[in-house]
Amino acid sequence: MLTNNFFTFLKDLSKNNNKDWFDIHRQRYEVDVKKPFELFVQELGNALGHFDGEIQGDFKKNIFRINKDIRFSKDKAPYKNNRSVAYSLNGKKDHEDPGYYLEMGADKSYIAGGAWCPSPEKLYKIRSEIYYNTDEFHQILSDKKFKNTFGDIQGERSKILPKDIKNWAADSDYIYNKQFYFWREFDNKEVLQKDFIKKAATCFSHGYEINQFLRRAMRD
Repeated sequence: MLTNNFFTFLKDLSKNNNKDWFDIHRQRYEVDVKKPFELFVQELGNALGHFDGEIQGDFKKNIFRINKDIRFSKDKAPYKNNRSVAYSLNGKKDHEDPGYYLEMGADKSYIAGGAWCPSPEKLYKIRSEIYYNTDEFHQILSDKKFKNTFGDIQGERSKILPKDIKNWAADSDYIYNKQFYFWREFDNKEVLQKDFIKKAATCFSHGYEINQFLRRAMRD
C-alpha cells in the first residue's frame, strides 16, 4: 500500500512547489501518492465503521484536494505537502459534527477527532451537556485508553464566558473551551508499518466515547 515513495514525493514537492514541476511528475504522483492513499483511506474507513456505525460511505470522496486555495493566503505555493481525509458524518466540508481526521505530511503525520469548529448554537449545547453531565464528561476524559492515546481535549478557549453560563465553569474548566478536539502525532516510519491501519483505528476508537458525548450534546 503506502511506501516510502509516498513521503519522498511529498518532500520533493515541498522543495519544488510549482505547477511546472508537478505537471512533469504527475504520473509519479498518481502511482506513488494518489492511488495508494485512496486505498489506505478506504481500508481505514472500513476499520472505523467496526466501532462507529455512523461513519460510512465512499471515503475517497472525503479526501481533501492537494491543490491549495491560495485566494486569501500569503503563501502562494499551489500545492499542499500533505494528504488528508475527514471521516465525518456529512462529508469533508462538515467542520462541526464530531468525526475523525487523518493527515500525512512530508515531515509528520497525525490523527485527530472531536468537534473542531462548532457553531455558537452547538457550542452552547456542548457546554450545557458538560454542565449537566460533568461527572460523565470528566470520566470519559480520565479513561486510561483516552489519556494514554491523546492526553486531553485540546482547543481554543474563551477568556470571558457569557454571564448566563459563567457559573457553569465552577464545576468544569472545560466550559471555557470553544473547540473540543483530540489528536496524536506519528512519525512517518510508524505510518509505513504494516499494522498502521489497525493501530490508527485502535487509537481512533479511544476517542469514540468523547465523540459520542459531543454528538449527543449537539442533537439534544
